[in-house]
Amino acid sequence: MDTAPIPYAPAQVIIACVGHIDHGKSSLVEALTAAGSTDRLADEQRRGMTIELGYAFASDGLEPACELAFIDCPGHERFVKRMIAGAFGSDGALLVVAADAGMEAQTLEHWEVLQLLNLPWGRVVLTRCDLADAEQLAATSSAIAEAVAGTPFADHPPLAVSSRRGDGIAELRSWLFGQARQRLQRPLDGPARLAIDRAFQLPGRGTIVTGTLSSGCIQRGDELVLCPGTGARVRGLQVHGRDVDQARPGQRVAINLARVEVAAVPRGTWITSPDAVMESRCIDVHLQPLERGIRHREVIELIHGTATLRGRCYLDAGVDLLTQPGPAQLRLEQPIFAAVGDALILRRPAPPANLGRADILDPAAKPRRRRQTAQARAARPEQALPAHLLQLAPAGMALDDLRRWAGGEGPAAAMLAELGPHKRQYGPYIWSEASWQQLRSCLLACILRVLEQEDGRVWVSLGELAHKIPAIPGKQWPLLMEGLASDEELQRWQQSLTAPLQIPTMGKRLRQAAEALMDSYQAAGLSPPYDHPMLAQQPDPSNAARALVWLRERGHLVALNDRQHLHRSILESAIAELLAACAAGQGITVQWVKAQWGLSRRWAIPLLEWCDRQRLTQRHGEQRRAGAQPHYDQPRFSLDF
Repeated sequence: MDTAPIPYAPAQVIIACVGHIDHGKSSLVEALTAAGSTDRLADEQRRGMTIELGYAFASDGLEPACELAFIDCPGHERFVKRMIAGAFGSDGALLVVAADAGMEAQTLEHWEVLQLLNLPWGRVVLTRCDLADAEQLAATSSAIAEAVAGTPFADHPPLAVSSRRGDGIAELRSWLFGQARQRLQRPLDGPARLAIDRAFQLPGRGTIVTGTLSSGCIQRGDELVLCPGTGARVRGLQVHGRDVDQARPGQRVAINLARVEVAAVPRGTWITSPDAVMESRCIDVHLQPLERGIRHREVIELIHGTATLRGRCYLDAGVDLLTQPGPAQLRLEQPIFAAVGDALILRRPAPPANLGRADILDPAAKPRRRRQTAQARAARPEQALPAHLLQLAPAGMALDDLRRWAGGEGPAAAMLAELGPHKRQYGPYIWSEASWQQLRSCLLACILRVLEQEDGRVWVSLGELAHKIPAIPGKQWPLLMEGLASDEELQRWQQSLTAPLQIPTMGKRLRQAAEALMDSYQAAGLSPPYDHPMLAQQPDPSNAARALVWLRERGHLVALNDRQHLHRSILESAIAELLAACAAGQGITVQWVKAQWGLSRRWAIPLLEWCDRQRLTQRHGEQRRAGAQPHYDQPRFSLDF
């Protein structure tokens, strides 16, 4: 990385070469690229078999240049998971079958993987055609045609080649470049995501990791995130041995990382832009099982990029064996770092076998009991957001979490657009309409419990609601109050809520006590007795104490403090007179209040302090001036008398 870097390397198309062991995959890649053997390990060269993924490149030399990046996948049955990791980020594939041997065990297993990956194009290549007679060649071609029927691999007939003599190599190379040039354009936006398949150290360089950049761009100096792990800075970039300033989607990339030890980046680690993926041990998926099916609670291995994780598959209630596409939940022993729409290959660990493909619907699902009715889950990942929001209800979802959940700004915006008017957004949080209605139902139920259990109560404070509904973070409550302001069944006053249509009415005796108490406070004006002596004067003191709470909560009496109340109408008249004096330039003092209404200090001071708390007035030294509120706005509910 000493030479001056170029802005970016030519576009690449990645091709996985898969097939049974000793069917000539490495020799084919060597013949197509003239790059020498892809078996770089001493053990591979000694044993004459591919153990690790091998890489080689070929360019057509035209302008603009097109490069083929070949991944030579191991063919031994013990290394199927490495083969899957190599094929995962590929654009297309070559299914390599020896003409003189035909389709063998790993040929069929690798073919299952290619079908599960849904690669858009590929071709069957018959190697060692110089060792097969015409009858063998015809039999192998016929068996292959039957196996690949109805897939993109059937669009072109198997091509017979000989890597040793060069037969068919030029034709195959020409066909590959023709396919590649149709697929050079890739979107450059979105978060960067790369699954690390190799990590090593170079003297004077530090840690180098390699992998296929599946989305987004990476530039020198970028701050990225290791999953799992911490942050890392991009010190340098190479694509096909050339220093570049920027790596683009679909390219095989070598990244020189600063502040990272090689032991911290084993195979299977993801390196991403910040906030690109969710970390979870529980995911909802849409399964596409193979014919053998997947059983409820079956132990599985899943391959995600280059990572292999273990867990169990949980099917919906009443389903013990899934043989058709359907929903499931995967609970994992290690965390997965994923986004909506990510593909997974599922395998049975013992005896080893492919089980199917899973597409992630919810990368941060909550474990569910099987006997619970499963929520409706979409068959397509892009339809999964409403179900996820309903699962999170009543808490809603932060937009930052949505970007991680969806896999970037673009996918998140597309999901929100798909929701259209069927969503609510207040501040940095969103709810689907269904989850918002669930939130309303939860709030109504909580308020109703308070109204039923606490005699006379009307208002429930945000603090009480937050304590009773801990699923909603405290910082969301002010935003919720905005959203609920226009709700017909809920009413807000300051930092409290009530359900006006559910407020209970008074009984006959309580109504009589309330009428008598209202008359007493109205007759007393601005200087009634303290609450205790006032209640003692009533004809029915025990019901009068209850009536005091009912009247205060419904806005007919106003509490200046915990022992002094005033009649609402008398207080409003005093407020209007006080604010008019402020508007005329009068400085409001305790002495002014005493003189204006003939009050003692024990009523004048509480009245002014109450006005300050309600922001009707604002204190400046010994004087008060008009505050932010032009009037007292507590809703007044009918007492039905």
